[in-house]
Amino acid sequence: MATITTCIDQVATGENIKNMIKQSGYTVKDIQALLGLTYPQTIYKWQNGESLPDYENLFALSKLLNVSIEGLIQHEFIISENENGQELKKDGETLVYFANSHAA
Repeated sequence: MATITTCIDQVATGENIKNMIKQSGYTVKDIQALLGLTYPQTIYKWQNGESLPDYENLFALSKLLNVSIEGLIQHEFIISENENGQELKKDGETLVYFANSHAA
């Protein structure tokens, strides 16, 4: 049976959030106000890869930036071999196929 591990790249996620905020025309102060955050340092920590937004803030950011939560998070799927020693592949939607069925 295959083992699937998801690793979130915190630094790449921060860079992605930073770029998306910039492309949207928002400033850090705008995002701070819209999310109701007390300090802008929270957003700078996300952008620098020092921390990640919690789920509520990820959800709000995804709505503000018109992107899915998965579109904000940079991650990598590490897929080990199945019991037959065959390497499993993932498609563009990160689905992993097992014989005639698939798991998301």
